[in-house]
Amino acid sequence: MKRIHLQDSLTQVVVLGNFNVFANYVNPLFQKTGRWYDVFNRDSLEVTSIHQPIFLRAGEFRLYMDQRPDFANLPTAVEIQPVPQNPILLSAYPNPFNSTTVLRVQIDRPRQVKLDILNLQGRLVKTVWQGWKQDGIHEFRWDGTEENGQRVASALYFYRLETEERVVHGKMTLLR
Repeated sequence: MKRIHLQDSLTQVVVLGNFNVFANYVNPLFQKTGRWYDVFNRDSLEVTSIHQPIFLRAGEFRLYMDQRPDFANLPTAVEIQPVPQNPILLSAYPNPFNSTTVLRVQIDRPRQVKLDILNLQGRLVKTVWQGWKQDGIHEFRWDGTEENGQRVASALYFYRLETEERVVHGKMTLLR
């Protein structure tokens, strides 16, 4: 059994929950006696003792308020927004690495992608890939070199995957 008390200058709230697998009584410890309103059941309860037990079935919870809620304007549903389908940089492995690391990317649909390596100052070290990729999982290798082929020093580096909709960052450590 769980109990949460909330309050502001106008309203007091008691949230009760039975997270057990069997029914039981809970001591709500109401903040005061008087009329309390059950928000979910749109009912009310006259509390004569702050210890007045409340019976809850397994998995049941209740929300009581000491002020009558405006049920007419109370939200009864939440609009579910679809999760945007964006590329996800899954991993850089090994990390840390000493010669080559593999950047693994999942792409949800064919699209233009750009995969860059940046140093701690945010300066571009190398563009690993720029162009179209089909949907699916792709692996890109970075050998710890700049665009001109010169080896970079041991340090923390960032990878940045960029599309027309989103930019995803991650970090990796090169140890020589």
